[in-house]
Amino acid sequence: MELNFTDFLQKINLRELLPRGYAKVAASKFECSPEKIYSISSGRTQDNKILLYLLEIAEEEYKIRIEIEQKLTKLENAINTPLSVSIS
Repeated sequence: MELNFTDFLQKINLRELLPRGYAKVAASKFECSPEKIYSISSGRTQDNKILLYLLEIAEEEYKIRIEIEQKLTKLENAINTPLSVSIS
């Protein structure tokens, strides 16, 4: 079964990877409505220029989420590590 890019977008749900407010930002950049941005991000409409921009935003958001997750993991490990105290 061959999966085209539109089907791929619908499968991964690009909108879940984008930060809150992305449609307004993209709509102002490309001078269109937020509804058009939502339609493109869900794979119902095609506009490669806008889609590329949305993918770049999603990539940056993903990197930020990974960094936050790593920092939280380090903090959690530091909290859960028992302190070694020597009593003299």
